[in-house]
Amino acid sequence: MAAISLITSIALKIAAKKGQEIIEKIFKGDRNAFEQKLWQVINDTMTQFKKSHPNNSDNKGIQFYESSTVVEELLNYSLFEDITPDSLEDAIKTDSRILPSEIEAIKEFLNLFQSNLSKIPELRKLEIEFNFKDRVAKTYELLTQLTSTFNKTIQEIDNSLKGEFHIQLNEIKE
Repeated sequence: MAAISLITSIALKIAAKKGQEIIEKIFKGDRNAFEQKLWQVINDTMTQFKKSHPNNSDNKGIQFYESSTVVEELLNYSLFEDITPDSLEDAIKTDSRILPSEIEAIKEFLNLFQSNLSKIPELRKLEIEFNFKDRVAKTYELLTQLTSTFNKTIQEIDNSLKGEFHIQLNEIKE
């Protein structure tokens, strides 16, 4: 039984390491400066938390801070929308491979993440530059289309009313 537990433990550690390598490969690719800085903050947070919270479990699962689920949640981070402990806990619960975690540990992890984010003041500027400029451009394009559609509709209504008015005027003349 101890051999199975040892093999399971080794397999999970290898899987976690491979998962980390895959995530790193993804984020060393074609990413903007905001995503690269955010990935660095996430990686630093995971490393720091792991050092202060060594794995004391029976190794039959993945610690939440080493899971791809948490990484995905943190990658969706926006400086204008905080990740809450409850939302992170809900995401963690969706993956049965992740060991159950106390909400206090999740809060501590998120506090560390926020602290690490605050050490990079240019992150807000990078997010605006790489994410919100695109959103503003798309919003402008949508508003332009809506304005055009609105103007065409008004013109059609105007033409229709003019036609009706001319018909009624001709009927009155007769």
